[in-house]
Amino acid sequence: RQRLTSEYGVDVLATSPTVPYRLTLQSGKEVVVEHAGDFPSPPQMPPKGVQEPLVTATIVLPRELTSAVQQLCLERRGEELSVEPLDNSGERVMMTWRLPLAEVITDFFDRLQALSHGFASFDYQPSGYQ
Repeated sequence: RQRLTSEYGVDVLATSPTVPYRLTLQSGKEVVVEHAGDFPSPPQMPPKGVQEPLVTATIVLPRELTSAVQQLCLERRGEELSVEPLDNSGERVMMTWRLPLAEVITDFFDRLQALSHGFASFDYQPSGYQ
């Protein structure tokens, strides 16, 4: 932050990341909100349904770290889709998980790298709402 200000003369405004949630209102109308302040305030107008964006995450890591990464994904409300060996000896595995985007954008990658000592790779693709 200080470096951006001193080297480029740019002030930095840091905000927390947001994700778009789909709401189904009592009237049946669907709206997308990205900030907590935009949610209808109960009890006057509680939404009939709320859907959050999901991602399909691919994680490649050494086999011995599988259980620690599974625990991290479960803590982040993930659903395991597959675990496949990537080589004949089974030393590296590829895990596929469905995770809420809100759980991924905060500090998921940092936690993954800390757990794996930097040996895990991570990629994700949007996979709809739930």
